[in-house]
Amino acid sequence: RQAIAFGTPFVENSTRATDLVVGNFDFGVYGTVTKGNSALIFNNQEVETDLTYENPVYWIADASYTFGAFAPYTDRAWSYELAGTDSTDKIHAENGTVTFNNQTAAANQDFIYAYQTATTGDLKTQPEAVKFTFSHMLSKVAFKFTNTFADDGRTSLKVYDVKINNTAKNGTMAINDGV
Repeated sequence: RQAIAFGTPFVENSTRATDLVVGNFDFGVYGTVTKGNSALIFNNQEVETDLTYENPVYWIADASYTFGAFAPYTDRAWSYELAGTDSTDKIHAENGTVTFNNQTAAANQDFIYAYQTATTGDLKTQPEAVKFTFSHMLSKVAFKFTNTFADDGRTSLKVYDVKINNTAKNGTMAINDGV
Protein backbone atom coordinates (compact mmCIF):
# COMPACT_ATOMS: atom_id res chain seq x y z
CA ARG A 1 0.00 0.00 0.00
CA GLN A 2 1.17 3.51 -0.78
CA ALA A 3 0.72 6.39 1.64
CA ILE A 4 -0.43 9.78 0.40
CA ALA A 5 2.60 12.06 0.33
CA PHE A 6 2.87 15.83 0.08
CA GLY A 7 5.42 17.53 -2.17
CA THR A 8 7.25 20.79 -1.62
CA PRO A 9 4.62 23.54 -1.68
CA PHE A 10 4.87 26.68 -3.76
CA VAL A 11 3.76 30.04 -2.36
CA GLU A 12 2.74 32.64 -4.92
CA ASN A 13 3.60 36.36 -4.75
CA SER A 14 4.12 37.95 -1.35
CA THR A 15 1.29 40.13 -0.13
CA ARG A 16 1.93 40.73 3.55
CA ALA A 17 4.59 42.50 5.60
CA THR A 18 5.81 39.15 6.96
CA ASP A 19 5.00 36.40 4.51
CA LEU A 20 4.93 32.64 4.71
CA VAL A 21 7.38 31.26 2.17
CA VAL A 22 8.49 27.75 1.22
CA GLY A 23 10.30 25.99 4.04
CA ASN A 24 9.16 28.06 7.01
CA PHE A 25 5.70 26.75 7.88
CA ASP A 26 3.64 23.72 8.85
CA PHE A 27 0.24 23.45 7.22
CA GLY A 28 -3.08 21.79 7.94
CA VAL A 29 -4.80 19.56 5.38
CA TYR A 30 -8.45 18.68 4.89
CA GLY A 31 -9.13 15.97 2.34
CA THR A 32 -11.86 13.74 1.00
CA VAL A 33 -11.85 10.60 -1.10
CA THR A 34 -14.69 9.60 -3.40
CA LYS A 35 -15.22 6.07 -4.71
CA GLY A 36 -18.96 5.67 -4.83
CA ASN A 37 -19.41 7.51 -1.51
CA SER A 38 -17.27 10.36 -0.18
CA ALA A 39 -15.31 10.14 3.05
CA LEU A 40 -13.21 12.61 5.01
CA ILE A 41 -9.63 11.30 5.15
CA PHE A 42 -7.79 14.36 6.47
CA ASN A 43 -9.39 16.58 9.10
CA ASN A 44 -6.95 19.40 9.79
CA GLN A 45 -4.01 16.99 9.61
CA GLU A 46 -0.78 18.78 10.48
CA VAL A 47 1.92 18.43 7.82
CA GLU A 48 5.34 19.37 9.20
CA THR A 49 7.83 21.62 7.41
CA ASP A 50 9.68 18.44 6.33
CA LEU A 51 6.39 17.29 4.68
CA THR A 52 5.75 14.40 7.08
CA TYR A 53 2.58 13.71 9.04
CA GLU A 54 1.42 11.23 11.66
CA ASN A 55 -0.85 8.25 10.95
CA PRO A 56 -0.37 7.78 7.20
CA VAL A 57 -3.43 7.70 4.96
CA TYR A 58 -3.20 5.35 1.99
CA TRP A 59 -4.28 5.84 -1.62
CA ILE A 60 -7.31 3.86 -2.80
CA ALA A 61 -7.37 2.54 -6.38
CA ASP A 62 -9.69 4.20 -8.89
CA ALA A 63 -10.76 7.02 -6.56
CA SER A 64 -11.01 10.82 -6.71
CA TYR A 65 -9.48 13.08 -4.05
CA THR A 66 -9.99 16.69 -3.01
CA PHE A 67 -7.48 18.46 -0.74
CA GLY A 68 -7.50 21.88 0.91
CA ALA A 69 -4.50 23.16 2.84
CA PHE A 70 -4.10 26.15 5.17
CA ALA A 71 -1.11 27.79 6.82
CA PRO A 72 0.06 28.63 9.34
CA TYR A 73 -1.10 25.44 11.03
CA THR A 74 -3.16 25.50 14.21
CA ASP A 75 -4.79 22.56 15.97
CA ARG A 76 -7.84 24.57 17.08
CA ALA A 77 -10.18 23.29 14.35
CA TRP A 78 -8.89 26.15 12.24
CA SER A 79 -9.71 29.03 14.48
CA TYR A 80 -6.64 31.15 13.89
CA GLU A 81 -6.09 34.21 16.08
CA LEU A 82 -5.38 37.28 13.99
CA ALA A 83 -5.63 40.19 16.39
CA GLY A 84 -7.39 40.66 19.68
CA THR A 85 -9.51 38.04 21.37
CA ASP A 86 -12.99 38.67 19.97
CA SER A 87 -14.42 35.77 17.99
CA THR A 88 -14.84 38.04 14.97
CA ASP A 89 -11.05 38.41 14.85
CA LYS A 90 -10.39 34.88 13.66
CA ILE A 91 -10.03 32.71 10.66
CA HIS A 92 -12.24 29.70 11.16
CA ALA A 93 -12.69 26.54 9.14
CA GLU A 94 -15.37 24.04 9.80
CA ASN A 95 -16.75 21.36 7.51
CA GLY A 96 -14.54 22.60 4.70
CA THR A 97 -15.59 26.28 4.81
CA VAL A 98 -13.10 28.98 5.79
CA THR A 99 -14.18 32.37 7.11
CA PHE A 100 -11.72 35.17 7.81
CA ASN A 101 -11.66 38.83 8.73
CA ASN A 102 -9.23 40.87 6.62
CA GLN A 103 -9.94 44.08 8.56
CA THR A 104 -8.64 42.79 11.89
CA ALA A 105 -5.55 41.04 10.55
CA ALA A 106 -2.36 42.44 11.98
CA ALA A 107 -0.07 44.17 9.50
CA ASN A 108 2.43 41.33 9.65
CA GLN A 109 -0.13 38.47 9.59
CA ASP A 110 -0.23 36.03 6.73
CA PHE A 111 -2.77 33.32 5.89
CA ILE A 112 -2.38 31.09 2.85
CA TYR A 113 -4.66 28.53 1.24
CA ALA A 114 -4.25 25.88 -1.46
CA TYR A 115 -6.59 23.50 -3.23
CA GLN A 116 -5.70 20.35 -5.16
CA THR A 117 -7.41 17.35 -6.67
CA ALA A 118 -6.08 13.93 -7.62
CA THR A 119 -7.34 10.71 -9.12
CA THR A 120 -5.86 7.26 -8.89
CA GLY A 121 -5.81 4.43 -11.37
CA ASP A 122 -5.02 0.83 -10.52
CA LEU A 123 -2.08 1.83 -8.24
CA LYS A 124 0.44 -0.34 -10.13
CA THR A 125 2.65 2.76 -10.01
CA GLN A 126 3.12 5.12 -7.08
CA PRO A 127 0.82 8.16 -7.33
CA GLU A 128 2.61 11.50 -7.34
CA ALA A 129 2.93 13.50 -4.14
CA VAL A 130 0.19 16.10 -3.66
CA LYS A 131 1.74 19.47 -4.50
CA PHE A 132 0.06 22.63 -3.27
CA THR A 133 0.34 26.11 -4.74
CA PHE A 134 -0.62 28.41 -1.87
CA SER A 135 -2.34 31.75 -2.40
CA HIS A 136 -2.36 34.59 0.11
CA MET A 137 -5.84 35.26 1.45
CA LEU A 138 -5.09 38.54 3.24
CA SER A 139 -4.05 41.72 1.48
CA LYS A 140 -1.14 44.05 1.96
CA VAL A 141 -1.65 47.66 0.94
CA ALA A 142 1.16 50.17 0.50
CA PHE A 143 0.83 53.93 0.27
CA LYS A 144 3.29 56.51 -0.91
CA PHE A 145 2.75 60.12 0.07
CA THR A 146 4.39 62.90 -1.90
CA ASN A 147 4.61 66.58 -1.19
CA THR A 148 5.93 69.77 -2.78
CA PHE A 149 8.19 70.81 0.10
CA ALA A 150 11.80 71.52 -0.75
CA ASP A 151 14.01 68.62 0.29
CA ASP A 152 16.38 70.68 2.42
CA GLY A 153 16.56 68.15 5.26
CA ARG A 154 14.77 70.48 7.69
CA THR A 155 11.18 69.58 6.85
CA SER A 156 9.44 66.65 8.47
CA LEU A 157 5.98 65.48 7.48
CA LYS A 158 3.89 63.02 9.52
CA VAL A 159 0.62 61.51 8.29
CA TYR A 160 -1.97 60.22 10.79
CA ASP A 161 -5.28 58.38 10.73
CA VAL A 162 -5.13 57.02 7.19
CA LYS A 163 -8.29 55.01 6.48
CA ILE A 164 -9.25 52.73 3.65
CA ASN A 165 -12.96 52.69 2.81
CA ASN A 166 -15.22 50.43 0.79
CA THR A 167 -13.08 47.30 1.01
CA ALA A 168 -14.20 43.77 1.79
CA LYS A 169 -13.83 43.16 5.52
CA ASN A 170 -14.81 39.50 5.68
CA GLY A 171 -14.51 36.58 3.33
CA THR A 172 -15.77 33.04 3.12
CA MET A 173 -14.70 30.26 0.80
CA ALA A 174 -15.54 26.60 0.59
CA ILE A 175 -12.83 23.98 0.31
CA ASN A 176 -14.25 22.77 -3.01
CA ASP A 177 -14.18 26.26 -4.54
CA GLY A 178 -10.47 26.07 -5.20
CA VAL A 179 -8.64 29.37 -5.18
